[in-house]
Amino acid sequence: RLNVQRTNDDSIVSKRSAARLNYLDDEFLRCFVKKPTRRAPLINRGYYGRAMAVRTVIRTFLSLAGPKQILSLGAGFDTTYFSFLHLMEECHYFEVDYPTLVQRKENLISGQTELSQIVSPTHYHLLGCDLRDLPALHTMLTAAGLDWQRRTLVFAECVLQYLEPQESDAIIGWVRLSFANSEFLAFEQAHGEDAFGSVMTTSLRQRGSPLLGVATFNTAHDQQARLTRLGYDHVSVTNLGQWMDDWMDPAEHVRVAALEPFDEWEEWRVTCAHYYLLHATTTPH
Repeated sequence: RLNVQRTNDDSIVSKRSAARLNYLDDEFLRCFVKKPTRRAPLINRGYYGRAMAVRTVIRTFLSLAGPKQILSLGAGFDTTYFSFLHLMEECHYFEVDYPTLVQRKENLISGQTELSQIVSPTHYHLLGCDLRDLPALHTMLTAAGLDWQRRTLVFAECVLQYLEPQESDAIIGWVRLSFANSEFLAFEQAHGEDAFGSVMTTSLRQRGSPLLGVATFNTAHDQQARLTRLGYDHVSVTNLGQWMDDWMDPAEHVRVAALEPFDEWEEWRVTCAHYYLLHATTTPH
């Protein structure tokens, strides 16, 4: 699974590119990318939209009163914890990824005082575990202090489609059954059957990180049906273009339009149609 882990390196460089051009307000990305590369405008916009969609849900969750937890599956070098540190007073934050990737992140954090001095050892937990080994994951999280009764947001950003359908099903089902009060959030690729989707899936397959689940969970209906089948009462599935139309205010559209020249509107529309934000909640049990 080494090639799948390398998708983290590509992703964090792209997020850093978007931040350097002020698409994103995230001063911590530079701590994880020492050699920044400027991406094409289409890629910058895509990573901006992806980050905004995911972080809007996270910000809303953190605004809720009372103790809470966030569990990030396949976290990689994600900087959400650091970016929202000012909102983490009542939140315990857990990140899980492959042990070798977690070790790299731990080394980067411990080697930079601006990170190591603000990390709370009682609130931030970085764990190395293969997500497919659910018994080991459950044991590790319990040992780290996760409270299975506490209100919890579990999120996976471009993670599930790299797994076999039965493996991602097992993870979502485990979340639903293990937590007394949980929300599930994911951002995933879709529509691998058309021209754009074929290029996307072929490129990832050639790099050794195929989208193993995209043929089974290919549409919004597929994703919604899966989450409902696995026990979630309220499921929202929105493609990136729809989300940005619904959630971004006009002033933000104007701000983003002024950041760099952009004329790939048709390509942008097609790109947005191939990424979905999934958000599922259920009645506490």
